[in-house]
Amino acid sequence: MKQLFSIASTFWMLCFPLSALTIEEGMQRFLKGEKITAEEMEAITGRHAPAAEAPGIMNDGSHYLNFVKLSIMDPAHHGGWPYRIDLMDNERSQKKTYNELKAIYEKNKTPVVAYAMVCPAMFVNDWKILPELFKKIEENSILKAHFDEVYTKLWKPRLDPDF
Repeated sequence: MKQLFSIASTFWMLCFPLSALTIEEGMQRFLKGEKITAEEMEAITGRHAPAAEAPGIMNDGSHYLNFVKLSIMDPAHHGGWPYRIDLMDNERSQKKTYNELKAIYEKNKTPVVAYAMVCPAMFVNDWKILPELFKKIEENSILKAHFDEVYTKLWKPRLDPDF
């Protein structure tokens, strides 16, 4: 039994070494304009680390936030998460996720959390908060450029009834 544990531990360490980037480290690099390699993204997506905005808590809001971070760092493979994730499938789940994410935002008003709030706000028809979120996103030019592209091409056509 001990040998089997050793093999499993070795396999885990080879696949996901401790030096691999976490979601938070990857986001920090992205926000500084640094590229994240495909190998690093693979390691990040394999770890599913909890969001630093809500340490020790993995509710729907922080879960959604993690998936949005993946969509920001790797839009080619994860770009649809903000509007495709199962947490946005029904009205009850949309409201629950939005409320939990809004609580995270109230404690930590960062451009990344504001970015993550846009789709849920549109889903629950909280159009009044959007100008505040857009202004917060503008605080990071790299995130703003990324947001402008995905918002115009992907989110707005799917979520804005007046588009």
